Amino acid sequence: MTGTDVAYFTYLLLFLAFIGVSYLASTRSRLGQSVQQMAIWCLIFFGFIAVYGMREALNEQLFPEKTIVEKMDGSYVFQREEDGHFYATLLVNNVPVKFAVDTGATTVVLNRDDARRVGIDPDTLNYSQTAYTANGRIGSAPVVLHDVRIGQTAHSHLRASVNQGDLHTSLMGMEYINRFSEFRIVKDLLYLTP
Repeated sequence: MTGTDVAYFTYLLLFLAFIGVSYLASTRSRLGQSVQQMAIWCLIFFGFIAVYGMREALNEQLFPEKTIVEKMDGSYVFQREEDGHFYATLLVNNVPVKFAVDTGATTVVLNRDDARRVGIDPDTLNYSQTAYTANGRIGSAPVVLHDVRIGQTAHSHLRASVNQGDLHTSLMGMEYINRFSEFRIVKDLLYLTP
């Protein structure tokens, strides 16, 4: 949750508390029934909050290719997201993985959680390489991804690495982007053409 989400949640919680106290004060004669109804409404309220908080994870699982729009010329088009970055969900070994498009990264970089999800055990890797990131030097382990797909486009034997640090989102680097015939950004749209 972002700071805005926390502030919004706090506002809703205070608003709910105000309404609840007002309701209980107005129905003192039927207090047991009122408490039961308030408990039901609280469960509904917190259920909505939980679904809202997990919306990104649910969208990734339910609609792994929702951000991909295939144009008439065969390009894959991605919309810039609210944080100013482009993201693409690729199928790696048939598992959907969300990548941040990073033209500053050389290779595809998996974080440890995504590596586990696609069948690579990060605890057994040899972190023999060094990656220079915004957070300093980080150990990196070379791996090969045997099956990477975006839409109808498949790539095999893609060189990648697993990051030893705390990488929030896996990265789509230039070695993968260069497998496409065209890569361009026009305003808030990113185009990848096979």
